[in-house]
Amino acid sequence: MSVTSVEPINDNRSGNEVYNEADGTSVKTSRKAWRVHTSSNTDDEHDVLASALLPKIGTAHSGDANSRCIGRQCNPESHGQKRQWIFVADYSNKYAIEENPLNDPAKTEWSTETFQTPIWEDVDGNGIVNSAGDPFDPPPEKDDSRWTSITRKNVLPSVPNWIFAYQDGVNSDSFTIDGVGVEATWAKVSAIHLGEVQERNDTEYRVLTVTIHYRGEGEGVGSGSGSYGSGSGTDAIEPWDLNLLDQGFREIDDEGSGASGNIRNIKNADGEDITAPVPLDGEGHKIVDPSLENSVFLQFQVYRQRAFSLIESMFS
Repeated sequence: MSVTSVEPINDNRSGNEVYNEADGTSVKTSRKAWRVHTSSNTDDEHDVLASALLPKIGTAHSGDANSRCIGRQCNPESHGQKRQWIFVADYSNKYAIEENPLNDPAKTEWSTETFQTPIWEDVDGNGIVNSAGDPFDPPPEKDDSRWTSITRKNVLPSVPNWIFAYQDGVNSDSFTIDGVGVEATWAKVSAIHLGEVQERNDTEYRVLTVTIHYRGEGEGVGSGSGSYGSGSGTDAIEPWDLNLLDQGFREIDDEGSGASGNIRNIKNADGEDITAPVPLDGEGHKIVDPSLENSVFLQFQVYRQRAFSLIESMFS
């Protein structure tokens, strides 16, 4: 039982082109039809749709290589017909798909997401302080807009082990995504999504979606505010590290006295324990005359680094 012959027909043929003002794209759609003959009265629509003589999902239109088959249907030509069918294929240039779903190209879209981050300096590097010259406590915040890429790719249906190691991973190496080069440590995986198993033309696959955030100072990829939250002067700050003002209630006692060994409580001018943390100099000692200029910020690496060349190879 099989399809014995197919012949193109003019019935049901059509074409259309629509301009989308929202995104400036132009979408072409078209339809082609065939008369299909089968070898047995018991052949049904599944036999027709399975025929290698007819276009599959992802097959290119004969007159437009950019238009791909996105829909297929068949019906008996008439109520009494047992071996004669009308097969119709719909085409569109909106989707870049192949007959084998694993050969579909990766697709990436870009946008920004806005967060709030503390800030101590303005865009000119001047301290944001009160009229007495002291920084505000708590520090003010500003919008921190991060560039985000969302890349989708069809992959094999098995769940890859690497996804469990890459959540919140920062790139240890430079890599390229969607033609854009990204330097080491400028990117962090924000989300990984692996869809349910699907099937196209007898090939099983899943849709892998990886969302990446980009942070940091500079003119290239990663430009924007770093986690330090200031304007100029922060190029040396690793953008994904935790950066905290060095301050506290205790300091190192170089003479080694006190109940806590070489750590002692910091006293005020009246010899009493302080009631608010004071800035430290990065070596465990209080700053005698603290200011924004001599404040010290400590960096802590809180995200593991991963080789994003693996992600690049999956999407290339």
